Amino acid sequence: ARSWIEETNQTDVEVIQKMREELLLQNQENEALESWSGDPCMIFPWKGITCDDSTGSSIITKLDLSSNNLKGTIPSIVTEMTNLQILNLSHNHFDGNIPSFPPSSLLISVDLSYNDLTGQLPESIISLPHLKSLYFGCNQHMSDEDTAKLNSSLINTDYGRCKAKKPKFGQVFVM
Repeated sequence: ARSWIEETNQTDVEVIQKMREELLLQNQENEALESWSGDPCMIFPWKGITCDDSTGSSIITKLDLSSNNLKGTIPSIVTEMTNLQILNLSHNHFDGNIPSFPPSSLLISVDLSYNDLTGQLPESIISLPHLKSLYFGCNQHMSDEDTAKLNSSLINTDYGRCKAKKPKFGQVFVM
């Protein structure tokens, strides 16, 4: 007899646990990562993770680790999260290159803005079949050579540009 609580897709569990281990190497004592234990979707999803259980077993559909002060490279194992639709790693200190994603990826939205990433935007990301938005601005060491390819796509993007923050005071007083 099957229990009413289904477990999380085993591949998703293995991948997210490996990702946690990889991130912890560079980010010891990180609050979000330290809180991750047990099943990522049951009974309460891990911080930064959203799951969908409409298929019978839970799958991880969203990973939002934005503003967690994370450093190191983006673990390439994130590309093995086959059910992931939304990936937000913005406002951290990730460096190195953006990993290449397989064409089978279901990603709809990717936000890697405000990090320290380098290199070029992988062609594999630009050509993801379901991608609707891609933000990678404010990575000052990234090459903008490939951003022209985004012009012909129907993706919402910042083209890798950094939007300047507005000053807190709207007026300047001259004395």
